[in-house]
Amino acid sequence: QAIWAIAVGAILFAYITSLYMALRLAPATIVSSMLVVAAPITSIIDGFISKGAYPNQITVPLLLMLGGIILISNQFGNIYSKLSAELSS
Repeated sequence: QAIWAIAVGAILFAYITSLYMALRLAPATIVSSMLVVAAPITSIIDGFISKGAYPNQITVPLLLMLGGIILISNQFGNIYSKLSAELSS
C-alpha cells in the first residue's frame, strides 16, 4: 500500500503543480474550465479499473463538458486577442 500512496501522492503533486503553472500563464476562468473534465475522467478510470468497461452513462455529460470547454476557451481567446490588439495600438 505504501507504493500506491507514493504513486497517488506523486500524481496529485504533479496535478497541483501543473494547475499553478497554468494559473500563472492563463486566466483563471480558462484554467478552471479545464478542471471540469476531472470528474468524467475519474469516472472513466474507475469504470475501467473496477468494472473493466467504459461507463456509458457519462458519455453525454462528457461530450457536453468538452463542448463547453471548447466554446469558453475560444470565446476568451477571442476577447483577449481583441484586447491585446487594442492595447498595442
